[in-house]
Amino acid sequence: MFQVPKIMNINDNIFKNGFAASMDANQIELLSKDIPSPNIDPFEPNHFYGNSHVLKFFSGVDVNQPVERIMPHGVNLGRQPWDIEEGYKIDTILCHSKIQARDYKSDKTILPIGAPYYYASRAINNYCSSVLPRANGVIVFPAHSTDHLKAVYQEEDWFSALNQVRSFYDITICLYWKDVQLGRHKKYLDLGYSVTTCGHILDPLFLYRLAWLLKQQQHAFVNKLGSSAYYSAAEGLEISFFNQQVTFDGPENFKSELSDCFDAPHAIDFFTSFSLFGNAKKQLQLKTAHEALGGAYLKSPDQLAKILTEDIPADYQEQRKTESGSTQSGPTLSSNVLDAMDRL
Repeated sequence: MFQVPKIMNINDNIFKNGFAASMDANQIELLSKDIPSPNIDPFEPNHFYGNSHVLKFFSGVDVNQPVERIMPHGVNLGRQPWDIEEGYKIDTILCHSKIQARDYKSDKTILPIGAPYYYASRAINNYCSSVLPRANGVIVFPAHSTDHLKAVYQEEDWFSALNQVRSFYDITICLYWKDVQLGRHKKYLDLGYSVTTCGHILDPLFLYRLAWLLKQQQHAFVNKLGSSAYYSAAEGLEISFFNQQVTFDGPENFKSELSDCFDAPHAIDFFTSFSLFGNAKKQLQLKTAHEALGGAYLKSPDQLAKILTEDIPADYQEQRKTESGSTQSGPTLSSNVLDAMDRL
């Protein structure tokens, strides 16, 4: 297992395990086990993928300090934000970019600060760049399941495509926690692939592991467009797409949380990039990711600390109101909030 140098000293060195590009079945299963929510921030989904932890650590805010902000947990591929984010009683949304901000219809304060992934990536650059191996190979992100829905696609075609890629590149398969719980890692291991995971959705190290993995790769390969493709492009990887139908099996009430609508302009641009080649493809993907993830809105540690803990300064505010000017009401979170999450 890779261990982050002790110079990081991040909250009793919690960055001490789970950083490996190739794991055995026991390691993968251990990282993918269900873990309880930290229940620190009032808006529970802030803890998805360690978003809240990443922003607090980067800014120097105590990771155990509750933050009354809403943090979108992924990239919106459609124009419809998550209704729980808009309807929750907290007044400020820390979105990724102005592109994402425009999709919110509530009268909350919408503040672009850049995606939490960027801040995790900065942390890895600051503390681990000297021990990262040279970027090489392909990281693969299969379409992933959610807490109650299983991603379904023609596996024979998928593994045939992977075998072709394998003929030219070293491959690392990065599996989502739920697919590990479904046992999908076993076939990849049996076929001799290097397999890893970023951990459970509530693991505070999720984004750090992802950044550490992406910095070791030159290409990414996906069969469904999602946040992982954007994060890969943000690191300068070239993303290739295997076009196949992906559906989801499970209770109908959970399927309503999934969107097959990819009408966000940046999603259309990303799909366009898959038809290009060479530098043109890579540059369009990098530009698209930079705009969607808010690379132009990143804050310094001091700025971010103030945004997390103090009243929002007037010069940072980005208001988005409904036509009526009234606050939209919406559902509140329940104890099983995971039922309606990880759509991306």
